[in-house]
Amino acid sequence: MTRDVAIEVEVDEARCMAIGNCVLSAPAVFDQSEEEGTVVLLDATPPADEHDRVREAASLCPASVISLHRTASGDQPRVTAGERRTDNGGSHG
Repeated sequence: MTRDVAIEVEVDEARCMAIGNCVLSAPAVFDQSEEEGTVVLLDATPPADEHDRVREAASLCPASVISLHRTASGDQPRVTAGERRTDNGGSHG
């Protein structure tokens, strides 16, 4: 049986370096402010078809300001930018 897994996205705008990797990786989830160019979160709970792009955005963020929280029917470990997954889902290379 497969459990539905959701991702909750959190960003720390104050630490953002305004590089824009997140927007290039997942434009449906991230944008940049017109004033400072810092990250703007468009969708804190993106649909499943965006999950890979959101994970890529988090891994490419030079300031590690994107945190991903995986949720399912029970509590799942928090995954933060720069960390590798160590659960049964495998790791990204």
